Amino acid sequence: MRKRRKPSSEFRTQICDWCKLECEEHDITYNSNLVLAAYRKACDTRSAVIKKRIKGEKAEMSFMSRNAPKQYFVVPKLSPKKQIFPRILGGCTWTEDAPNEAIGKTVIVTYTNGQWFASVKSNQSVEPIKTQALSIVALDPGVRTFQTAFSGIDAVSYGDGFVNDRLAPLMSELGRLLSARDKLHREDKSKQWIKDRLKNLNRRIHKVRARQQNLVDDLHRRVAYDLVSNHDVILLPTFETQQMVSRRDETRKRFLRRKTVRGMLGLAHYRFKQTLKWMAKKYGKTVRDANESYTSKTLWDGSILKNLGGKASILFQGKRVNRDSATRLT
Repeated sequence: MRKRRKPSSEFRTQICDWCKLECEEHDITYNSNLVLAAYRKACDTRSAVIKKRIKGEKAEMSFMSRNAPKQYFVVPKLSPKKQIFPRILGGCTWTEDAPNEAIGKTVIVTYTNGQWFASVKSNQSVEPIKTQALSIVALDPGVRTFQTAFSGIDAVSYGDGFVNDRLAPLMSELGRLLSARDKLHREDKSKQWIKDRLKNLNRRIHKVRARQQNLVDDLHRRVAYDLVSNHDVILLPTFETQQMVSRRDETRKRFLRRKTVRGMLGLAHYRFKQTLKWMAKKYGKTVRDANESYTSKTLWDGSILKNLGGKASILFQGKRVNRDSATRLT
């Protein structure tokens, strides 16, 4: 496969020229920070198109929707008083103190689940975590157990029972609220009680969804930090959630209404992959993508257990072993 080349200086110059023409046509002051952000977006789009073409797929372009659950805008420079559009936002205040080094730098403001977040730049010194000897760990992602790690010495389970104990109640409540909101959308929205009811439901939906995402993000960070603290090389298999949930006429085994599928989507395995790679880069560790050939139904004697199904443990040759631990031992 041909190695992909980095964007050339001509590509950057072309993007800058387009931005200058755009500013001149709309009588807008040219801002280098916004142009740099546009260039980075163009590079991301270019990389995504190349990945699609390598796989033989067709790349489709789309614009950001106003109905998207996550919106953001870029502030070119943070004022000395650390205010963001004071005339428009008015009484918005910081819940945390922004660092002084962020003054005069770009700020990204994100709106999600009824909450506003500001991402500022700050410099922090991080010392790489050193281990006594080179340690390699292999991961097995799942639903019943979020991650199972095997390092050659022992097997460690992360998030065992997390879906049933923590996520399932929140997902049930969220589904009930979404169903109630869909029913109200069929009513006459000109009535005041309908508007008040919708506003209340949206507030409760944002609250439950934020709590669910915060729990999952906290699990991701805890697991990622523990892995990079104890191991140098991490083997992470791909976990194609969309392919597992895809509805096909010949299979039709996994539906969105099923508890297993909802738990699989709620755990956000791809987001964990991004968190793990970011934390590994932060502490000087290595993450390698692998396939799931070593997490199959192969037993410890090399045979295949075809009737495993959804069992939590394996009974073979008079021994009962946890399913996830058995896949690590094969």
